[in-house]
Amino acid sequence: MIDIYCIDSSVWIKIKDEYPIDIFPSLWSNIIDLINKNRVITPKEVINEIFDEEILIWIKDYEDLFVIDLNAKQIEKVKDVVRNFPDIVDYEKERPDADPFIIGLVLARKEEESTSLITINNVYIVVTDESPTKRGYRKKIPYVCSQYGIECINLFQFFRREGWTF
Repeated sequence: MIDIYCIDSSVWIKIKDEYPIDIFPSLWSNIIDLINKNRVITPKEVINEIFDEEILIWIKDYEDLFVIDLNAKQIEKVKDVVRNFPDIVDYEKERPDADPFIIGLVLARKEEESTSLITINNVYIVVTDESPTKRGYRKKIPYVCSQYGIECINLFQFFRREGWTF
């Protein structure tokens, strides 16, 4: 089985801020390796959420390899996520909220592979730095992922799962 990671904007920003490329070059090399192996994906909406120019320039170099444009199946899944969990969207944000698109991408990919004539053994995992919601607060990615049976991990769990040490 191959792990495919769908990475949230919170993770891209944290990696850039807390693990700069000049201090942690092996981390960035590992991420590039996963991107080249088609093991990292992210919906274009995540990129639209990122304000940091430095990480956007880095992403632009690899965008064709891992940034996924919306298709009809993903739109269907995003609508399902928002219908079932309307408070996953933060309507006060100035830019579109990518959270339902992350989950929609994973759901679409899983469904596409389950109906494929070729046996595909990919495991789709969402990587986010969001915490599950507390009672009375807006539902977050980890909570919604759990409701759909999608594994959701944080950045350190991602590093451990890949066996990376720095």
